[in-house]
Amino acid sequence: MKDLIVYVHGKGGSAGEAEHYKTLFPNHEVIGFDYRSQTPWKAKKEFVAFFAEKKKQCKHLTLIANSIGAYFALSSLDQTLVDRAYFISPIVDMENLICNMMQWSNVTEQELAEKREIATNFGETLSWEYLCYVRKHPIIWNVPTCILYGEHDNLTSIETVSAFATQHHADLTVMPDGEHWFHTEEQMQFLDHWLKKEKTQAMSVRYAELSELPRVNELRMMVSGLHAEGRPDIFRVGFCEELQHRVYQAFESSGADVIVACVENEPRGFAVVQYIDKPESAYMRAQHFYHIEEFGVDERYRRCGIGTALLCFCKAQAKHRGFDRVTLDVWTFNESAQKFYAAAGFQPYRCFLESQT
Repeated sequence: MKDLIVYVHGKGGSAGEAEHYKTLFPNHEVIGFDYRSQTPWKAKKEFVAFFAEKKKQCKHLTLIANSIGAYFALSSLDQTLVDRAYFISPIVDMENLICNMMQWSNVTEQELAEKREIATNFGETLSWEYLCYVRKHPIIWNVPTCILYGEHDNLTSIETVSAFATQHHADLTVMPDGEHWFHTEEQMQFLDHWLKKEKTQAMSVRYAELSELPRVNELRMMVSGLHAEGRPDIFRVGFCEELQHRVYQAFESSGADVIVACVENEPRGFAVVQYIDKPESAYMRAQHFYHIEEFGVDERYRRCGIGTALLCFCKAQAKHRGFDRVTLDVWTFNESAQKFYAAAGFQPYRCFLESQT
């Protein structure tokens, strides 16, 4: 199966605009999504149905979306349907935009609530139902994302898009003197250069494939060596066949999974996770949690965001599967890992102590 690019146009656009991206992604199938929805509640049904069907037909699905099309994607999809996203002038805070439009038209909330809909002199219709919906349905987005923003975007402020990028760990590029609508020759050249640059650095986090397990074992061997160096009195040097086989057992188990972070389709980080269900006992309450048993990043590519992306994926999957918490363990000699996990929000909840005799 080929990797798939789905292009989602903005207001007034069309699926035919997807043709522009075929030369930029020659090794992908590129299609346009000609959606019909005008509201986020209708878009949610239409987008989920379309992307769920396309996801079955491809190995990896990448989204390119413009303006309101990006907003509909943000409010409808998640990382089970999209592996990576490129947003061009996205509407990332619809409530803020609607409130701004109300100010431009001198419309109060009370007035809008009473009249339900009010036409503006700039071609948009303000809707009380629309405003109430976006307030009740905030965006939840865990897909690796790159954003292209024009400095003079008249719909979304730099403060708004920057806040979104920070909150959702997205990469933000600002085109000086750019507009909301990228259409001039200069703007399209900037867009093309941005996409070429970003796709070479593109990282995807997903469940591993069987063919990738030998590479995962290479990464596990690096982690094993680190432990043998840190505590040679506990860990053995080498990476025997039994240790290599464990990742295959996790891959085949219904109670575990192997996750990889890939750059240019090469795994550069991994996690082996377990799904823990412990019944209530005389001593402890029942426990239901997501445990990261093994975790590592290729030492050549550390401090590149790979570990952070892996953790974000694990946390999102744990929440999606209904687990109460995410746990992991770290050795005291590994100070850099302790700092990394602490920065990611992990806190100690149990401590093992030792004393030499």
